[in-house]
Amino acid sequence: MQKLIILTLSVLLAAGLGISYLMYRQLGTDSETLSGTPELVANGSGAECGEIAFSVRARSVAKWFFDVPKAKTITGTVTVGGDASKDVGLSIWSPTNRVVLFVPERSHELDFEVVGTIRGEYRFDFDNRHSSFTDKKVTIALCLT
Repeated sequence: MQKLIILTLSVLLAAGLGISYLMYRQLGTDSETLSGTPELVANGSGAECGEIAFSVRARSVAKWFFDVPKAKTITGTVTVGGDASKDVGLSIWSPTNRVVLFVPERSHELDFEVVGTIRGEYRFDFDNRHSSFTDKKVTIALCLT
């Protein structure tokens, strides 16, 4: 009987430690800055298009900056590699630090369009804070018109 009680207490203690670790992991959020510029190529209809891929770590918000000339519109798609359960959040900020696009729900594939009313670096934030263990491969296909 004593061995059964000790075994039960050990299992409960191990479960409690596991749950505590998961709760602790949820508290920490990292921020990382991604670097890279897509090679833009004219597509024949007046737009310049390119593609770039990044890895976004688990429990982090990754920031990527893209320089946009004045009066250009950015259109594109953000796709997360893997099956449909792989998702990230997206927000885009203007050079004056104003949110120009915010997608509240996480998604496997996100389409976006932002009119660059002012020139400068637009910041793309990829939110993977909800994922405790899984890094995500994010591909951005965009066009400037």
